[in-house]
Amino acid sequence: MPHRPADTVALLAERLFPRFVKWRLAGLLSAWLAALLIVAWLVAAGRAVALDRGERSTASFAAVVEQQVTRTFQTVYLTLGAIGDAHQLSPRPAKHDRQFQDMMKRRLDDVPFVRAVFIIADDGWIIHDTDYPRTPGVALADREYFRAFQEDAQLGATAWPPILSRSGTGWFVPVTRALRHSGAFEGVMV
Repeated sequence: MPHRPADTVALLAERLFPRFVKWRLAGLLSAWLAALLIVAWLVAAGRAVALDRGERSTASFAAVVEQQVTRTFQTVYLTLGAIGDAHQLSPRPAKHDRQFQDMMKRRLDDVPFVRAVFIIADDGWIIHDTDYPRTPGVALADREYFRAFQEDAQLGATAWPPILSRSGTGWFVPVTRALRHSGAFEGVMV
């Protein structure tokens, strides 16, 4: 009976690869597969540990930044309060009073993260400024923070979204506090 090609291949394979070679090959492949699974598990476990450490580190860093930003704004609010208290003393300082503006500049030295401090009168014009005389003569009554303090007697010290300075110094974050006397609006400190 003639041999079919498939039978010839099977006979040749049986002669070249006895059964124990096949079993060794299957065992070797199984060992490689097990090693690969172990490595995959170790990588996944290491990734989970790294993600957990990263999340904890990020949360700790965010807490530190939050505390620092909170203290920074508290310092600015206290500085504005001290300047406001000094402005309310009798007699009130005249517009661009040199001594008063020098006092504001000394206060500014204590808060190096603040670029300038200025006071806007109830008519919207700057009456005191640590940048004086470089300050442009512009009205600020249209600023959102100014209108908010005019309209709301209960509004406290507030930080506003960044805006473009009209003095040409770029963007800044206005931190403001109202000037009030016996409840009447007298202006805004920025």
